[in-house]
Amino acid sequence: MSLTEILSNFHISETTEEIYKNTIKASEIETPIGKLIAVADDNFLYILIKLKSPDKVINTFNILQKELSSSIVIGSTKIITQLENELTEYFSGKLKSFTIPMRCLGTDFRQQSWNQLKKIAYGETMSYGELAVKLGRNVNHARAVGSAAGANPIIILVPCHRLTAQNGHLGGFSCGIDVKTWLLQHESKFKNK
Repeated sequence: MSLTEILSNFHISETTEEIYKNTIKASEIETPIGKLIAVADDNFLYILIKLKSPDKVINTFNILQKELSSSIVIGSTKIITQLENELTEYFSGKLKSFTIPMRCLGTDFRQQSWNQLKKIAYGETMSYGELAVKLGRNVNHARAVGSAAGANPIIILVPCHRLTAQNGHLGGFSCGIDVKTWLLQHESKFKNK
């Protein structure tokens, strides 16, 4: 399903349109891991997700629209253009740290989890339990950390792919284990270059 098809299924009633005074732009970005959907205004990136599950995309759009009182339309912004450039550099192995201003919407625990995820270095991994401990929680909160990672609205830049199970297994990933494996191998290849 394309972004156009998703947005055509993402209905806004006439009364709703009157409430939303701001507009946020959504754009498709082709990458080596497949098509990504980026949603941003001229100040922040709000969403970067893989076009895998249209229902998840629509749900994420609904949350964003409600929280920001904004409509979402197809288009680009200076943030999306900057993101495209930085993703090109990342996938070529030249960029290890993104400079895109981001705003992730979620519960306090999810926000804390996502902020900790951003501290995991390029090419490194951390277990879900280790992240729970860094958050001041018991290692047994690993499932809650996994749930927060699964709800991450900005993949790659908030690197939930760097989380693994305690036993060294990959664990889950909202984009699929094949994409998680690809990203980890890609970062490992360019880590010391």
